[in-house]
Amino acid sequence: RYSDTFLTNLANEAQRDIAINTYAVQRSTTLAIVSGQPKYQIPSYCFNILYLMREVSTTQQYLLSEVTREKISGDINGENLLVETSTSPFYYYVDRIGSYVYLYPTPSGVSSSSVTVVCNGISEDMSVDADIPFYSLEYSNGSDKLLYAYHDLIIKYIVYKISLLEGEIPTANMYKTEYVLGINSMFRVFNTQFLNQETPILNTLTKETP
Repeated sequence: RYSDTFLTNLANEAQRDIAINTYAVQRSTTLAIVSGQPKYQIPSYCFNILYLMREVSTTQQYLLSEVTREKISGDINGENLLVETSTSPFYYYVDRIGSYVYLYPTPSGVSSSSVTVVCNGISEDMSVDADIPFYSLEYSNGSDKLLYAYHDLIIKYIVYKISLLEGEIPTANMYKTEYVLGINSMFRVFNTQFLNQETPILNTLTKETP
């Protein structure tokens, strides 16, 4: 009745929605440091930077501290953003609009070193039946199996969407409610550090109420 492509697209849509609304998926990428270059592109799948770690060697690593643009530049308008240089950048600034990170002081005279960016990210799309939701993506303790318990949310999302298409409004409402409850539960599990800050629990799909 519905093609594999259609169902796979809905599953991938659910994966993206779950990742963005729960902050449960972590991804990382390595940026090669270039002497004289302060600005580095963040991968499009990153939507929230968690930390940067500089790798001087396989045995020498340290975390960089995030700072504001004003602290780096001394200019609220952002002019002359990085004016100092060093062989060892210790700070970074995230340009969330342009999806860049700036290293401070500007790297100078460095070679064979890199920075690892760890972020909350969006899962890779699935394409074949053998693909596993959130496959190869890890939570902070290094085990992607923590996400297995939430695979059913993808099914509930799909049933919700298809029920809407078929005009089965009571069924759609039921699965929507179960999906939103699951999202909220998942958010609590993966973001316990936020609960004492009165962070509002997420309520997804608010614009799609039948």
